[in-house]
Amino acid sequence: ATTGEVRGALLRSSNEVSALEQRETALLNDLPEAEDQVKRARVAVKNTQNSLAIAKDRLALARRAAEDSEISSSDTVRPSLLRAEGAAEEQERRVAEEVQRAEGSLREAEREAARAPAMARILARRRKELGEIKARDQVRRQL
Repeated sequence: ATTGEVRGALLRSSNEVSALEQRETALLNDLPEAEDQVKRARVAVKNTQNSLAIAKDRLALARRAAEDSEISSSDTVRPSLLRAEGAAEEQERRVAEEVQRAEGSLREAEREAARAPAMARILARRRKELGEIKARDQVRRQL
């Protein structure tokens, strides 16, 4: 490589490191908020999972009541128990969807929070490459 090529690589690498440093700074500034968002998303997942467990319990009770009504209940009580069972099924379905949305939000928040450490690793590699280019340039100058 010629001196001009080395200096061109040095300039490109320096510019890239500067741009990466700016991006890293922005990501690090946003990191506390991203970490808080992950914590909130985890709480939301736990809360909706708890709601789902409750909905499943209610559905099981409604089904048992509807099944028991086949034998012991009057014709006027049974329809209301079947409606309660249907409502419990619908509630369980809605809460299961909420769990899926909450888990998706958690995954997205975790990806966002992981961007700053990933950027730091990229920046460290680029700085190392820049150091190697500078060392080669220094050797060339001494020759």
